[in-house]
Amino acid sequence: MLKPARNYRVELEHNLRDTWYDERYKFYHSDSYRGDFNLEDDNRWFFVSVDERDNVIGYISFVVDRDANQVRSVGAISFQLGNLIFAKDLIYLVDDIFTKYHFNRLEWCCVSGNPVLPTYIRWCTKHGGQQVAHEHECVRTIDGVVRDSFTFEILAKNYVELKR
Repeated sequence: MLKPARNYRVELEHNLRDTWYDERYKFYHSDSYRGDFNLEDDNRWFFVSVDERDNVIGYISFVVDRDANQVRSVGAISFQLGNLIFAKDLIYLVDDIFTKYHFNRLEWCCVSGNPVLPTYIRWCTKHGGQQVAHEHECVRTIDGVVRDSFTFEILAKNYVELKR
């Protein structure tokens, strides 16, 4: 279940700190700089995914660009890798972005080598989206590898049309 991240600040900060230098999370953090995040950004929406015991199992945030009526810079991290509750919450939130909040466009990036990249490609295509950019050697992960980045988008008109 998705809930406002501000209500879970302490648990969320603890969970994020535990991932800072964990090799499994190198694709989320993407670099070696670590600083606490700011839940007070008025242009970013923050959610946590919680399990049936109200424990934080994941975190999702994104920037709302009101001028262009779009959502961009999506960040999603599961603290229990492979947890289906988190995956369902992420899909539910994407649906809300288009059908509840009526944003026109959704954009997110994924770093090459990330095991979830093939899933993003399939999911994006299935929902009427596409890859719109491929930046070469633009991200250095904590293991020192310089990687490519891929940007994806889904437009509301395509997403909603496929939902019918």
